[in-house]
Amino acid sequence: MNVIVYSSDDKEKMEILSIKVAEIYAAAILNTIDKLKCSKQQKLKLLDEIRACKENNLY
Repeated sequence: MNVIVYSSDDKEKMEILSIKVAEIYAAAILNTIDKLKCSKQQKLKLLDEIRACKENNLY
C-alpha cells in the first residue's frame, strides 16, 4: 500500500488540511453507517454514541 502524506510548515495551511481530513473521515463514517443493515433508529443511536464518545474524549 502506498501512502502519501501532505504537510506544511505554515500553521494556517495545516489547519485547513486538518479540517479537510476531518471532513473526509466524517464522510467515511457516515457512509459506513449508512450501509449497515439495521433500522434508521439504530443508525441514529450509533451516531449519538459516537458523538458522546467524541465529546467525552473517549477516542
